Amino acid sequence: MIVLSPFAKGNGYNNSLYYDHGSTLRTFEEIFGVMPLLNDAANQKDLRDLFAVFP
Repeated sequence: MIVLSPFAKGNGYNNSLYYDHGSTLRTFEEIFGVMPLLNDAANQKDLRDLFAVFP
């Protein structure tokens, strides 16, 4: 995944965490305040590790 955001960690940051589409969905839901989390998003980790500042 490539994250383009002024809040993304830069300098070639990478990690070995496993993410799937539910992680992306959960992240968007958290950013936009959608509650409760929909479907499997509630069981996934969000993409907070990819950002220096997470909303």
